[in-house]
Amino acid sequence: MSKFGGQPVWLDGPAWPVHPRTREPLVFVGQFRVPGNEVRLAYLFLHEEGLDMGGDAVEDGEAVVLVQPGGRIPSFASIGSPSTQGRTLWRWGPDETEVPVEWLIDLMPMPPELDKAANHAAAWSRWLRSEGPEVESLDEEQPTDFLGGEAHYPNGRAVGIDSSWLFLCQFAQTGARRSQTRSSSTSATGVASSSSAPTTSKAGSCRTAARRHLGPAIR
Repeated sequence: MSKFGGQPVWLDGPAWPVHPRTREPLVFVGQFRVPGNEVRLAYLFLHEEGLDMGGDAVEDGEAVVLVQPGGRIPSFASIGSPSTQGRTLWRWGPDETEVPVEWLIDLMPMPPELDKAANHAAAWSRWLRSEGPEVESLDEEQPTDFLGGEAHYPNGRAVGIDSSWLFLCQFAQTGARRSQTRSSSTSATGVASSSSAPTTSKAGSCRTAARRHLGPAIR
């Protein structure tokens, strides 16, 4: 089951990551089906500080992806005891209290026009990184929520991510931060928090597949 929020559905047993310095449990953002015949899930956890989620470096232990069953634990991740449990994805309630949320995800093939736009965006990002030929900037709408394919970084670049990483998914965020409304391109729709980059996983932890559209639905 792919979803944002709620409690993780562990396939190999609890393995909740904690902050490597403070030992505070990271926030569970969601779990995503890893493409392939075997049922495997990738679990995304982020550190939250001042309503911002994710760290400044990809291996600082403040953003962790775990894969079960059979996935290895990244060397930079700190895992709490089996009884460790932290906060999960949430939204602001009417009285400015945190209300836990859970969105189920419906995976469907990306329409051809969006798939074409996604390929164009990926080619443009490669040109910005001097990894491909020059292409024109995008005029058409490009997808922001998908599993597999190639990441679309907001600035066209990703510091600290090399060829040993495999792209998993990315998703957009729009929502209210108390009295302030904001939007970004890196977190789940309808919540008051954001992550710092599209989600990636070290090679050997997950497999890439054809791009899919992520359509969150409130349960």
